Amino acid sequence: MAEAIGCAKSTISRELKRGTVTQMKTGRATFEAYFPETGQLKYEENRQACGANLKLDDAIEFIQYTETKILDDHWSPDAVCGSATLHEQFEGKRVCTKTLYNYIELGYIGGQKHRPPDESAAEYKKAADPSEQARAWPQ
Repeated sequence: MAEAIGCAKSTISRELKRGTVTQMKTGRATFEAYFPETGQLKYEENRQACGANLKLDDAIEFIQYTETKILDDHWSPDAVCGSATLHEQFEGKRVCTKTLYNYIELGYIGGQKHRPPDESAAEYKKAADPSEQARAWPQ
């Protein structure tokens, strides 16, 4: 079957395992049946469980401090992280700047969605004419 649809045997095996359920006939006899909808649902549940766990519960004091600084004092998330690091606050209970931006984007932390510094539109000065630069220096 795997060769016919162009995938590995283990893929078919895992799908059959996910989609197979035990059912009862009348008289307490049981049998196993495969349902593709069950397999797909189980696959989607497993995918939801993937990824790193949120650090919100571990760093709740830091998150509350962050919300206060962002909403009341109009600090950027980067400034909050930098200040907490500089003053050695919330040791072991902080999240990094990127995580703060992600939490804001996901709506876990209130406030405006500031753009991280690495994504900001950088404003560069136009390079001066080399002949003008030469005149600026005493010779």
